[in-house]
Amino acid sequence: MSNEIPKKTDSQKLPLIQTEVEYDGQNYLYTWIPETDYQQMQPCDYVSAVVFNDEGQILVMLEKGQYRIPGGGPEAADKDPMRTILREVQDEVDVVMGGRIQLIGGFRVQNLTGPSKPPFYHLVYYGEACSFLPRKASIEENEIFDYHFVPATELNSTIGWKETGAAMLQAALKVRSQI
Repeated sequence: MSNEIPKKTDSQKLPLIQTEVEYDGQNYLYTWIPETDYQQMQPCDYVSAVVFNDEGQILVMLEKGQYRIPGGGPEAADKDPMRTILREVQDEVDVVMGGRIQLIGGFRVQNLTGPSKPPFYHLVYYGEACSFLPRKASIEENEIFDYHFVPATELNSTIGWKETGAAMLQAALKVRSQI
C-alpha cells in the first residue's frame, strides 16, 4: 500500500488541514483526511473516537496530565478498526459505545524529528455512549483513566488539537446532526 494521501472524491469538499504536534519529545505533522473508507488509510496504527453522551457532550479522558479522546492501537484479536475502538473505549474508561458508530476521517501522521519512518494513519470514529460500566475499584496504570464529558464547544481547547481538532470535531458534529 502506498503512503500517499488518499485522493479526494467529489463528496469530500473539506481542504486538507495540517498541524504540527509535539509528543514525547518528537514533532509530528498531523494531516486531517475526511475519508470514510478505512481501507484507504493504511497502515492504521491508532484509532480514537469522538464519543457523545445524550446531552451532546463529548467524552475526554485524562492521561499523563493531558486530556484526549479515547483510543489506542489494534491488537491481534481485533478484526477491524471498529472493533479496536469499541474495545479501547470500554477498556480505558468503562464506557460502552452503541447506536451509530461511523468512521469520520483520520490523520496521516508523519514523524518530523525522529528516525525516518513511513507515515501511518490514526483513524477517528463518531460514537455514542450507550452505557456506563461500574468503575473498577482501582485505576490500574495505563488501563483505566479518569474521564468526563465536555461541551462540544470546549473540545478543541480541552485536547489542544488546533486546526486538525476543529476539522475532526466538524466531521463528528455533521454525523450527529444527521441523527
